[in-house]
Amino acid sequence: MLNDLGIAGRGKQMTRVVETLKGEGTLVSSTAKNIVTYHLEVVEETGIAPMSPSLRTIAGCVAILYSDLELQPSLERFTLHLQDGGTLHVFCKRPGWIVATDGIRNH
Repeated sequence: MLNDLGIAGRGKQMTRVVETLKGEGTLVSSTAKNIVTYHLEVVEETGIAPMSPSLRTIAGCVAILYSDLELQPSLERFTLHLQDGGTLHVFCKRPGWIVATDGIRNH
Protein backbone atom coordinates (compact mmCIF):
# COMPACT_ATOMS: atom_id res chain seq x y z
CA MET A 1 0.00 0.00 0.00
CA LEU A 2 1.45 3.37 0.96
CA ASN A 3 4.81 3.77 2.66
CA ASP A 4 4.26 7.44 3.47
CA LEU A 5 0.79 8.54 4.49
CA GLY A 6 1.67 12.22 4.25
CA ILE A 7 2.11 12.99 7.93
CA ALA A 8 4.70 15.76 7.82
CA GLY A 9 6.73 17.55 10.45
CA ARG A 10 5.29 20.79 11.75
CA GLY A 11 7.42 23.78 12.73
CA LYS A 12 10.45 22.93 14.86
CA GLN A 13 9.35 19.44 15.76
CA MET A 14 10.74 16.02 15.02
CA THR A 15 8.35 13.27 13.99
CA ARG A 16 8.75 9.52 13.89
CA VAL A 17 6.38 6.66 13.17
CA VAL A 18 6.27 4.49 16.27
CA GLU A 19 3.72 1.96 15.01
CA THR A 20 1.84 1.07 11.84
CA LEU A 21 -1.62 -0.47 12.08
CA LYS A 22 -3.02 -2.35 9.09
CA GLY A 23 -5.94 -4.68 8.85
CA GLU A 24 -9.63 -5.21 8.38
CA GLY A 25 -12.12 -3.83 10.86
CA THR A 26 -15.54 -2.32 11.33
CA LEU A 27 -16.36 1.38 11.16
CA VAL A 28 -19.50 2.24 13.11
CA SER A 29 -21.48 5.48 13.01
CA SER A 30 -24.87 6.39 14.43
CA THR A 31 -26.50 5.27 11.17
CA ALA A 32 -24.26 2.61 9.62
CA LYS A 33 -21.81 -0.22 10.20
CA ASN A 34 -19.26 -0.91 7.44
CA ILE A 35 -16.46 -3.43 7.00
CA VAL A 36 -13.28 -1.53 6.15
CA THR A 37 -9.58 -1.94 5.57
CA TYR A 38 -7.32 0.52 7.36
CA HIS A 39 -3.70 1.66 7.22
CA LEU A 40 -2.88 3.94 10.13
CA GLU A 41 0.33 5.39 11.50
CA VAL A 42 0.96 6.25 15.13
CA VAL A 43 3.25 9.27 14.86
CA GLU A 44 5.13 10.75 17.80
CA GLU A 45 5.97 14.43 17.56
CA THR A 46 8.62 15.83 19.88
CA GLY A 47 9.83 19.38 20.29
CA ILE A 48 13.36 20.31 19.39
CA ALA A 49 14.36 20.80 23.04
CA PRO A 50 15.41 17.56 24.81
CA MET A 51 12.83 17.89 27.60
CA SER A 52 9.90 18.85 25.34
CA PRO A 53 6.77 16.76 25.83
CA SER A 54 5.78 14.46 22.97
CA LEU A 55 2.40 14.23 21.28
CA ARG A 56 1.07 11.14 19.53
CA THR A 57 -1.23 11.33 16.53
CA ILE A 58 -3.00 8.36 14.97
CA ALA A 59 -4.09 8.96 11.38
CA GLY A 60 -4.34 7.24 8.04
CA CYS A 61 -6.54 5.92 5.30
CA VAL A 62 -9.62 3.74 5.42
CA ALA A 63 -11.51 2.04 2.58
CA ILE A 64 -15.04 0.68 2.79
CA LEU A 65 -15.20 -2.91 1.52
CA TYR A 66 -18.00 -4.31 -0.64
CA SER A 67 -19.13 -0.83 -1.70
CA ASP A 68 -18.28 1.85 -4.24
CA LEU A 69 -18.73 4.47 -1.52
CA GLU A 70 -15.83 6.43 -0.04
CA LEU A 71 -15.90 7.74 3.51
CA GLN A 72 -16.63 11.47 3.34
CA PRO A 73 -15.61 14.30 5.71
CA SER A 74 -18.03 14.71 8.59
CA LEU A 75 -18.31 16.22 12.03
CA GLU A 76 -19.71 12.93 13.27
CA ARG A 77 -17.44 10.78 15.40
CA PHE A 78 -17.06 7.17 14.26
CA THR A 79 -15.79 4.14 16.16
CA LEU A 80 -13.23 2.00 14.36
CA HIS A 81 -13.05 -1.57 15.68
CA LEU A 82 -9.55 -2.82 14.89
CA GLN A 83 -8.66 -6.35 13.81
CA ASP A 84 -6.85 -7.00 17.13
CA GLY A 85 -9.93 -6.07 19.20
CA GLY A 86 -8.97 -2.50 20.06
CA THR A 87 -11.16 0.49 19.26
CA LEU A 88 -10.50 4.06 18.18
CA HIS A 89 -12.78 7.07 18.07
CA VAL A 90 -12.12 8.86 14.77
CA PHE A 91 -13.24 11.72 12.54
CA CYS A 92 -13.09 11.75 8.76
CA LYS A 93 -10.97 14.80 7.84
CA ARG A 94 -10.99 14.37 4.05
CA PRO A 95 -12.29 11.62 1.75
CA GLY A 96 -10.97 8.26 2.92
CA TRP A 97 -8.74 9.82 5.63
CA ILE A 98 -9.33 9.50 9.37
CA VAL A 99 -7.75 10.98 12.49
CA ALA A 100 -8.18 9.53 15.97
CA THR A 101 -9.55 11.72 18.75
CA ASP A 102 -7.90 9.65 21.47
CA GLY A 103 -5.73 6.59 21.97
CA ILE A 104 -6.48 2.96 21.25
CA ARG A 105 -8.78 1.31 23.76
CA ASN A 106 -8.29 -2.40 24.35
CA HIS A 107 -11.13 -4.52 25.60
